[in-house]
Amino acid sequence: MKGQMCEEEWKSLLDDFGFSVLKGSSKEDAAAKELERIMKTLGLAPIKTKPTTKEVSKPKISRVNFIDAITDIQLQEKKDEKFNNLMTQAFEESNGIMYPPTQTLIDSYKRLLSALMEDEEEFINYFCEDLKFGENPDNLYASNQDGIIDLSSAGKLYDFLLTNK
Repeated sequence: MKGQMCEEEWKSLLDDFGFSVLKGSSKEDAAAKELERIMKTLGLAPIKTKPTTKEVSKPKISRVNFIDAITDIQLQEKKDEKFNNLMTQAFEESNGIMYPPTQTLIDSYKRLLSALMEDEEEFINYFCEDLKFGENPDNLYASNQDGIIDLSSAGKLYDFLLTNK
């Protein structure tokens, strides 16, 4: 079934996100609910069936959901930057390096988007990290054998990834 995961895949994904260590806690419930919200944003939902052996077409993500997901990552990274700045002020011995508690989830979210978009060349990560979500005015373009790639927005990134599989 397109866009759905079996219960075993869902549990495996929760384990991959590290929620298994929180079993039985209210944090586990909150983390599972957040992951479920993310999965729904991406157009995926758990189902209670066994995986089939026949080949199933890969799930796609809509342009709107992709842009929303990239925007969620950007907003979270801005919150994490504020958190980092406050923690650096509070703990001067940190030398300005603090690891935001959500970084693992953000990285997993990017990998999930990359898998959905079949982004083997890591354009999603390049867009988020190097191009600062299209806000880096010095370098909003990349190139490949076909020429210049406009990566000035999440929508243009989506269009490029969709047409260059």
